[in-house]
Amino acid sequence: MKVTDSGDGYSSDQGDIVDPYVTLENGERICISDLKKIAAPKNYFDGGVPFSFVYGGKSSADLLPRWKKTEETKKLSADVTETTLTYAAPDGFMVECVYRTFADFPAIEWIVYFRNTGDRESKVLDRVRSVDTVFYRGGGEPLNLHWDRGGIYSPNCFEPMIDTFGDYDTKHYEPYGGRGTFNVSGNFNFERGDGSGAILCVGWPGQWAMDCEAREGKIIVTAGQKDLRGALNAGEVVRTPKMLYMPYEEGGFIRAQNLYRRFWFAHVTPKVDGQPPKPCFNMCCDDKTPEAVDRMVKLGMKPDYWWFDAGWYPDCPGGDWIFTGTWELDTERYPDTFKKTFERVHEYGIKSMLWFEPERIHPGEKRNELYEEHRDWLISDAHPDYDRKHINYLLNMGNDDAVDFIIDRFDSIIKDQVIDVYREDFNTNPLPNWQALDTESRRGFVENHHIQGHFRLWDTLVERNPGLQIDSCASGGLRDDYDTMTRAIPWLRTDYEINNHHAAHQASFYGSAFWWPIAGIGIYSDDPYGYRSCFAGAATGVWTFPTNYNVTKRRWNYRNLAECVRELRLIQECYAGDFYPLTDWSVSEKEWMAWQFDYPEKDKGLVQIFRREQSPYVTADFALSGLDKNASYKLADLDDGEMGTFKGSELMKGITFTVEEKPAAKIILYAKVK
Repeated sequence: MKVTDSGDGYSSDQGDIVDPYVTLENGERICISDLKKIAAPKNYFDGGVPFSFVYGGKSSADLLPRWKKTEETKKLSADVTETTLTYAAPDGFMVECVYRTFADFPAIEWIVYFRNTGDRESKVLDRVRSVDTVFYRGGGEPLNLHWDRGGIYSPNCFEPMIDTFGDYDTKHYEPYGGRGTFNVSGNFNFERGDGSGAILCVGWPGQWAMDCEAREGKIIVTAGQKDLRGALNAGEVVRTPKMLYMPYEEGGFIRAQNLYRRFWFAHVTPKVDGQPPKPCFNMCCDDKTPEAVDRMVKLGMKPDYWWFDAGWYPDCPGGDWIFTGTWELDTERYPDTFKKTFERVHEYGIKSMLWFEPERIHPGEKRNELYEEHRDWLISDAHPDYDRKHINYLLNMGNDDAVDFIIDRFDSIIKDQVIDVYREDFNTNPLPNWQALDTESRRGFVENHHIQGHFRLWDTLVERNPGLQIDSCASGGLRDDYDTMTRAIPWLRTDYEINNHHAAHQASFYGSAFWWPIAGIGIYSDDPYGYRSCFAGAATGVWTFPTNYNVTKRRWNYRNLAECVRELRLIQECYAGDFYPLTDWSVSEKEWMAWQFDYPEKDKGLVQIFRREQSPYVTADFALSGLDKNASYKLADLDDGEMGTFKGSELMKGITFTVEEKPAAKIILYAKVK
């Protein structure tokens, strides 16, 4: 979708426009939004299991056919079936593959558990691969592998990447430092030349790895926790990453991503009051008083969620939030507790959110509960004589006592302070800490048990507090892998949001929209170009101080901020629809960036266009996708009003947009004429 200079403006070389309809085997044409009519592939495991391992020096391909196999299936809902395949070795070693299939989507997800049910140490488990399979390129043509950079602190966060495989090409992918979406998100789309392909997601918030090798018209793919090797102790259990495999037969990359977005709402993201989460507007508050709530509501900026961030615990001199490890409310600074403010929040029908960071322990100068009283729960990768103020310790979440302590402490705070959303951050790279406890004979077990314990923390908090939501953060979006997203929403997709770099804000939205239909960012601007650049499925206003300290050092224009909220509320529902990029991804100030969201269930959609600071072009031609070519659509510019009525076929062929100002952010709304 290259945008080029056509002499008097931009033109978009998009190739074939994305058709929202598919043809069934019986010849019926149906809209992609009506997915329940599309049969999911059956018998995924007919050719054998999709994982592999070595046990006692022998491969799973040799062992599994000789071990006792049992199979148990149960319906979790009308559309979800869960099957457990169990393979039992004579020595008490067991392999359990728990997989789910979906009646309404062509998808399967699975986790493999390895259990030692014997009374002595098992043989050595090695070379564990969560997926070990072959993708056929088809017709001998190259295969394009789509992936992205994840939520890194950089202008190119979520940058869409494409690797092309010809014969004998090899590629290796892994995140950095033990946080699962640091430099690569773990979400992949293998697109064949004929428009078919498969989505593959690696759900592991730790150190995973994936290798791809092209050979004789095939792509051999292996992935899993990067390093897991050793004997299991009696009673010990380890697990693989959660994998998702979603094949598609036609339509190419964009249609497949919209299929995934719909699957995300239906089966991935946690439900809120029994329903998929809706796009939302939040407020992040430095003023922690009930009066702040009254003021923002009166100004026309009532949010869905009221968010208190880091620094509410003791040992935060000068408000320095980094000193974590004593999880108590600082009653000297907050003598009335947060409860009074959050109760006011609830009176307005707003939900409350509070920040936590259980895994990183930074002792600081004053008393630090976990450091002083539970040092045996902490892992350090530093010399023991280092100054305690300069070390980030890691709470060992593989220690059951440590996890139980954190569960009980956080549960009491959630209940006492009437918290609706548990926001969790993670501001350190844990891999060196995990490796510090590894031995030559047992590698990766500390990491594996840590991740199991971390998920136990989340699952138990939700079990004890029905309706509790989880916000996943790790220095922004560095731990938003597939398995994490089955439990949480990323209200902050990248920490790069604090920079006044609107082209990067636009670009991170573009890249993240393929995989995270509802993801958030902070709004630090009160001018239309700035705040429209930060619109998102979970946008957050950071406006409670009278002065915009982070960017302009001047007082906020609250009239503009109220307009920002009004505009966001007007368009935000469309972010739950299908996503169609209209330009290439770019952070260049010389380029335009544009995209479309089409919401066929609501017969409406929107187009967002950004003409950046240094762009020499005044016009651009964009062909829209997903429309009914025989219907008529009424278009309106959010700033300039009605633009007229157009046939769907006309809009899908192409329409010219003119933007005189720069920088400028245009929002075009459209609705089908009844």
